[in-house]
Amino acid sequence: MKHRPKEIVLTGGPCSWKTGGLKFLAKELPQYGIRPFFVPETATMIISGGVPDIGDLQKKDLRKYIEVERAMLLTHLALRKEFCRLAKNFDNAVIIYDRGGMDQAGYMPRSYFDAILKEERLTLHDVRDSYDKVIHLVTAAYGAEEFYTIDNNEARQETTLGKAREVDDRTLGVWVGHPHLTVVPSSPDRSQKEKRLLRAVLHSLGIPEPYEIERKFLLKRPPDFTTPDFKSAQKIFLEQTYVRKPGKKTFRIREHSQYNSATYFKTTKTDIRKGVKKEFEDFISATEYVNLRAFQVSGADSIWKYRWYFVYKYQYFELDVFIRPEGLCLLEIELLNENDPVNLPPFLEIEKEVTGDLYYSNYQIAKRIG
Repeated sequence: MKHRPKEIVLTGGPCSWKTGGLKFLAKELPQYGIRPFFVPETATMIISGGVPDIGDLQKKDLRKYIEVERAMLLTHLALRKEFCRLAKNFDNAVIIYDRGGMDQAGYMPRSYFDAILKEERLTLHDVRDSYDKVIHLVTAAYGAEEFYTIDNNEARQETTLGKAREVDDRTLGVWVGHPHLTVVPSSPDRSQKEKRLLRAVLHSLGIPEPYEIERKFLLKRPPDFTTPDFKSAQKIFLEQTYVRKPGKKTFRIREHSQYNSATYFKTTKTDIRKGVKKEFEDFISATEYVNLRAFQVSGADSIWKYRWYFVYKYQYFELDVFIRPEGLCLLEIELLNENDPVNLPPFLEIEKEVTGDLYYSNYQIAKRIG
């Protein structure tokens, strides 16, 4: 783990075992030599601290309600700043947030959330894409209904299974578009959720190794993105360039942009075996991104593509529609374990699996168009 502490958001619908999950991680992570810092949920702090009537405000006084939501967002960002400052002083630290910046978008009309971002001079990078990992715990209202309760959280407003499912869907939906999102399904067997959560956190921290495990599929043609299947999908523009400094190994830089927001990454990968790579990825600044482009590999052009992120059966898919080279369409999914099953969406026309096929690696594609 590097000097910059990893930041992981733990989110989910009502009664999704978030509180229990945080306690579980507090017990488990030190056994791996990790010092976890836990940032509390600001919604619960503010509702319990003076706005217990938030449900009434939402119905009767939208202006006040929006200001409460603004306070929740800004309080979270302030806590985030201070916890990052603190965690940098410790080796092997990770910061785990009980909800993140985008969660507020699930509790108000999106136009108001976007207006708050504009007024506070914030972007999607600040509230969504700048976290290293987002883990969504699915509400017990999906698949473990007998365990759904409102008794363990006085601030919880969702009194029925239907309302809980609606909020869970909205909460998951606002995080779609993040580069690294994992969905942990609900289960009557708590141990299954524990294992999945711990594996997702350790995977993000590169424990036992910083492996990227993925499967890749070639589509016959791009799908119709106007269908209901893509109702909650998010379209991101990606520019990907391969660079090599003198005497150094080739690595990748990437611009991940949507609307007026951009996040920049530097990634080094090494093939281990089919579908498995050792990966080191970190954020870089816009200036560093521009500087590194001066070292672009000769004969390898920049790749341009639209990436559609979407969830199908609790799996987070990335569907790349290439602009350069035009016409290529690849579906990818990142796994936590090589043996994880993949339920391919039936609404996509898949031609064949191309996992491990170098012809469809991004580096070879860049060389072909160079």
